[in-house]
Amino acid sequence: MDSLPDDVLLSMIRYLLIPDILNFRQTCKQFYSVTHLRNVWHSVLCDCFLDQGIPVPGLAQRCLDDSLTAQDFERFVSKAFRLHRSWNSAAPSPARTLRAQASHGQLGIIALHFLPGRGHKWLMSLAGDEGVPDRTLQCWDIETSPPVCVASREFPGVVSFAFNTELSETAVIAIQSHRTHILTIDFHNTDPASAFTTTSTLSTETEGINSLTGSNLITYGGDQRLYLWDLENSQSKVELRMPSDRPPETPYKTTVYKDFAVVFKPGTLDIYHIKSPRDSIIYPITSHGWPWKAFSLSFSFQAPRRFAQLNDYPPINILVRFGSHFPWPINLLHQYVLQPNPLHGESSSNIGISAYSTSPQLIRTMASPMRLFSKSHTAVGSRGTAVWIDSHTEDYFAGSGQGQRLAGSPLSMDLAKNLELEIESVAASAVYDYQEEEGWVHVSVDDEEGRIAIGCDDGKIIIFDYA
Repeated sequence: MDSLPDDVLLSMIRYLLIPDILNFRQTCKQFYSVTHLRNVWHSVLCDCFLDQGIPVPGLAQRCLDDSLTAQDFERFVSKAFRLHRSWNSAAPSPARTLRAQASHGQLGIIALHFLPGRGHKWLMSLAGDEGVPDRTLQCWDIETSPPVCVASREFPGVVSFAFNTELSETAVIAIQSHRTHILTIDFHNTDPASAFTTTSTLSTETEGINSLTGSNLITYGGDQRLYLWDLENSQSKVELRMPSDRPPETPYKTTVYKDFAVVFKPGTLDIYHIKSPRDSIIYPITSHGWPWKAFSLSFSFQAPRRFAQLNDYPPINILVRFGSHFPWPINLLHQYVLQPNPLHGESSSNIGISAYSTSPQLIRTMASPMRLFSKSHTAVGSRGTAVWIDSHTEDYFAGSGQGQRLAGSPLSMDLAKNLELEIESVAASAVYDYQEEEGWVHVSVDDEEGRIAIGCDDGKIIIFDYA
């Protein structure tokens, strides 16, 4: 074997699994040298992870250029391999667990949000006391242990808020108190009390904030009417109106991607084409009625795979818990995927043709038992991982009448193959944690970096890091 040229050995290595490459390295000096070549780990990273849509912690927003060494590529492969193996196991074990306490311990966590981009190292939290509209907004550096608060601001009389689901330098959150403020964070400011800065305020009054996507802010007014604001275009506003023959519904969330807005409501899913120049009133070009009223709903755009076309519309992963005829929801979660419409194109002749299919596709249902009046929450990551808090603790605490479980399942799969599959009915594929108390109230997931954050009703924040 010592007489084999390196290019032959490199061809052999392409057929080896990652643990086998490391064993191959131990064989002799020549193999040791070959397995430290830059192109070996560059090929493994691309072929086994990036081309398969598998997240690589720490690689986001970095270019695979000459500045990366063989050791860098091997380190990325090692972290991606460890995360993928743990993330897809039945009982994932975190590499580390971080804990933080929101300001004023008597405040409970209302919302958590991993900031997109920026190295994936920041977690936003909003805390408050139930029944009192005062809120504490904070941003945490979760690369450190324990997490460090880098920005903090008190807001009295908060009516509504929305974290930005896209990377934005000028808007990380919209929050409405006596006025509607658009905030960003000065990460170079060493004083947390002044790190949040207001970049703009809305020119008119609104009843509430629905969502914030990039520079697109969605607010609602009387009769649950939705308004789309372009924060980069003199705060121009357009109404997203629903047909007059439908009763008003309070939207859960709205998202905007290029020329389309998708509105998720308890009874329907509406898609609007945002024309250019924008009309003052827009009606949906297509609508989908849910089979039952949705009790809760989470969604996320699927992160594009390597070499995906920039003008492609990404699938939207949707996780729904439907309600029932009683004051409590059903004990199932439903996974849907809203897929891009192949008939839609970029040309002006396709105005009026939805960029997404007429209706989302039901992929599978998952058991998620809930006790009467118990706390629950769901979240979906950009890589398709769904996580949720439910009451299924009988497997861990025999005869217990309380307790919570943090469970999840990867939603990311080859959608083309699933078109011909029957709908699956499955249990959670992973249980991340469980407790005998019932203090968990909010969950957020960053499956790009392999992190799950839990917010508690006493202001504690728990972060599981699996990378």
